[in-house]
Amino acid sequence: MKILTFGFVNCGSTSYIRNLWNVLDFSVIVITLASYAMAGSSNLSAIKAFRLLKILRPLRIISKNKGLKLSLNALAVALPSIINVLVIQILFYFIFGIIGVNYF
Repeated sequence: MKILTFGFVNCGSTSYIRNLWNVLDFSVIVITLASYAMAGSSNLSAIKAFRLLKILRPLRIISKNKGLKLSLNALAVALPSIINVLVIQILFYFIFGIIGVNYF
């Protein structure tokens, strides 16, 4: 329904694909349909790979809930700072590990 309402690509800034949450919804739906289409084939490993990607289904709920979307966007903004702190923490663990092995 959203694709029919907003247009798929060429309808300006309101196109369905221009929103990243809609891209996530679209990819989850395509993966689900592909896994159902491959259910009758004999290639079991490919089916398992597509079924594993169905884990992305709960992420569709985030696109509908404004509070969850806000918290996820805040986490995405804070992620580079968290990674910097994590690198410094690993560096300290590494230094104290070397000192501990030398004293042992």
